[in-house]
Amino acid sequence: MDKIYRMKSIISGFLIFASVILMIFTNVDSRITSIMLNVGMVILVIIFVRKIRNKDMVQKDERTKKIGAWALSYSWLTTLMTISILFWIEEFHLVELSVKTVLGILLFVSVVSMILFLAYFKSKGDIE
Repeated sequence: MDKIYRMKSIISGFLIFASVILMIFTNVDSRITSIMLNVGMVILVIIFVRKIRNKDMVQKDERTKKIGAWALSYSWLTTLMTISILFWIEEFHLVELSVKTVLGILLFVSVVSMILFLAYFKSKGDIE
């Protein structure tokens, strides 16, 4: 597991270093360099929090893999139901939906449902 943390730390360090170098020595758009800097910092914070939180915990076992698979399946079904609901909303002209809106809704539903199903199945214990 330390190998993964080390690799992510190297990637985040490279992103931070490259963004600072690009800010100082080139005329690259400041939005690009600030995005690179923010991504590098977020990766570092995530690594730090996970390393502290998961010090004594087992990272992966059969139960966590099973819970993750079930949560992903339920999230996928929830997203498919959302797609069909959005289809019928558009078909009956209930609301005018743009592509941006639909993609945003689908991204939100898939991510949030995955997180909620993971939390639910972890609190429930084992899946039968």
